[in-house]
Amino acid sequence: MASIAIDQFSLPSTTVAAEPDVRREASSLMETAHDREVATVVATLEDGTTLTLEPRLTRFVIDIIEAIAASGVVSTTTLPEILTSSVAAECLGISRPTLMKIIERGEIPAFKVGTHTRLRRDDVFALRRARQEARGVAVRDLRDAGADFD
Repeated sequence: MASIAIDQFSLPSTTVAAEPDVRREASSLMETAHDREVATVVATLEDGTTLTLEPRLTRFVIDIIEAIAASGVVSTTTLPEILTSSVAAECLGISRPTLMKIIERGEIPAFKVGTHTRLRRDDVFALRRARQEARGVAVRDLRDAGADFD
């Protein structure tokens, strides 16, 4: 197991490269879905039993498929319960200055350890989900508005 350093943390990390056929399958799936949101993922067990994944787990699986389609590589990292502002910003896909503005507006709780800003992992992922949901609504609204012009 490899390890990456983020500030004072040494976090276990695993990187897996998908075989070319798997990457092609992931790309094909994403092309078929195009701009439509994947609502559910269903797993079929060897005895024929089906399991429908909950929405958050579905989103997680689709994120992995999107990563495989884009680069053929998936990396996983264990995050500590308390994150630095730099790590939190990276998890959110935004710059650290943008995160600090979000904190100042009270959109996410944070606290200080000395002069350093820290955030709880669960709060960061709750904000990430809320931002993803808002983007999904915006995409659907744009798609619906565009359908009026067809």
